[in-house]
Amino acid sequence: MKIRWLGNSCVEIQGDINILIDPNYLTEPNSKIEIVLVTHEHNDHIDPEKLESLGEFELYAPQSVFDNFDIQGNTISSGDEINNMIEVIDCECYGSEESVCYYY
Repeated sequence: MKIRWLGNSCVEIQGDINILIDPNYLTEPNSKIEIVLVTHEHNDHIDPEKLESLGEFELYAPQSVFDNFDIQGNTISSGDEINNMIEVIDCECYGSEESVCYYY
């Protein structure tokens, strides 16, 4: 597994599956992204234009992300599991309507 920080809050995880967390990057991802995870609805954690440039992927985020941006994806909540490998954990983020963390 290889982990890269791409600027702002964005992290790329390359391995058996390629994951991007909080897609508001300053450096382009190295790999074809298969799963995008968003922690919360603040715009320094998600940029819808950058999402479009990634091609096809599965998007997972709290409902507040979809309520605040014109994007489609899978709504997740604390306690959920994504593809039997990523746990969704409750966490707090100042000023956020809803926030989660991911354990892979």
